[in-house]
Amino acid sequence: MPKTYLLSVKLSQDERDHLFSIIHKGIHNTRMVTRARILYKIDKGQSNQEVCFALDVTLPTVLKTRKRYAEGGLGSALGELPRLGSKPKLDEKQAAMVTAIACSQAPDGHCHWTLRMLGAKIIELGFAQSYSHESVRQLLKKNELKPWQKQEWCITKVDEEFVACMEDVIETYMLPLDKDNPVICFDESPFQLLAEVREPIPATPGHPRREDCEYERCGVVEAMMICQPAAGLRKCMLMEHRKKSDFAAVCKEVDRMFPDAKKITLICDNLNTHTKGALYTVFPAEEARRLAKRIEIKHTPKHGSWLNIAELEFAVLGRTVFKKRISDTKQLQRELDAICGERNAEGKPVRWQFNLGVARKKMAWAYPGKVKESA
Repeated sequence: MPKTYLLSVKLSQDERDHLFSIIHKGIHNTRMVTRARILYKIDKGQSNQEVCFALDVTLPTVLKTRKRYAEGGLGSALGELPRLGSKPKLDEKQAAMVTAIACSQAPDGHCHWTLRMLGAKIIELGFAQSYSHESVRQLLKKNELKPWQKQEWCITKVDEEFVACMEDVIETYMLPLDKDNPVICFDESPFQLLAEVREPIPATPGHPRREDCEYERCGVVEAMMICQPAAGLRKCMLMEHRKKSDFAAVCKEVDRMFPDAKKITLICDNLNTHTKGALYTVFPAEEARRLAKRIEIKHTPKHGSWLNIAELEFAVLGRTVFKKRISDTKQLQRELDAICGERNAEGKPVRWQFNLGVARKKMAWAYPGKVKESA
C-alpha cells in the first residue's frame, strides 16, 4: 500500500456530478461538504498543501479523506464511520426505575423531582458511582419526560349524561339560521379593572410602548357575552356580579334583541344560576312565565364549557380589549361596544366544525358498541 499522501484520487464523471451537487445544491452535513470539496480539488490536481490552504483544513484531514476514498470509495470518504462510544452506566431495568421515580411524588419539601435530585438518587441506589444532571436529562428526554412541567386540565367524567347533553348542543348548532327561532350562546367572564400609577411612555421608532409594572386595582366586573353564531352577531354587557338577578337581566336583554322571534334557544354553561328560576327572583310572575316560555335554555355538559361558542368571542376579547389596563367601567363598555360593533359589521358567521359525526368518531370510547360500529 503506498503512503497516504501518494494515494491517488481519480473520480468518475458521475462522482464529480455527485460532489458538485453536495457542494452547490441543497442542505448537507458540514463535514460531508468539506470532504466533498477536498476530493473535488484533489481530483483537479491540487496538492495536499494547496487544498489545506484553500479550504482552511489541516493536513491530517486531507490525508484521511484520501485514504478513506482509496479504501472504500466515495461513500466511505463522505460518510461517518460508526462510533462505539462508552458503555451506558445504567442498564434498561435501572433506566426504567429512574423514569418511574421521576414520575412519582417528590420528597417532602419539594414540588417535583429535579435533575440533580435524580442524579443523587441514582448514586444512593448504587446504580452508578457518579451521574451528572445532564445525563439524567438525556435519559428522561428519551421518554419525553420533564418532571418540572405540569399542565392544568379539567378531568371530565364522560358518561351517558355528558354524551346526551353534548349531542343536544351540537345538533342545535347544526340548525340553519332562523329568525323565528334564533340560537343564542351566552357566557360570562370576570375582568380586573386596573389603573395606571404612572403614565405609560408611548412607542417610538426602535422602542415599544412601556408600562410601569406597578398598577392600582379598581375592582372586578363581569363581562356578559351574548352571541348569535349563525348570524355573526354579538353583544357584551357589564354586570357587577354573576348572580341569578344578573342572568335574569341577560335573558331580558335577549328577549329585547329578538322581539319577532317565536322562540329563543339559549345555550349556556351549567352554572347553578343559569336556570329559569332566576327569572322569578327578579320579575313578576306573569313576566317571568312569559320569558320562561319564550326562552328555551340548553346547558353544555358539566366541565364541557368548550362546547359554548361564546367562549370563542371571549378569546377574541382576550387578544384585544382585555389586554388593556382599564380602570373605568364606562370606558370598558365603550371599548367592548367598539370591538363588537366592528365584528358585527363584518357579519361573519361561526363555522362550527364539531358535528355529530366528528364527535362520535373522536369520542367513540364513550358510546355503546353499536354506536361505535355505525359512527
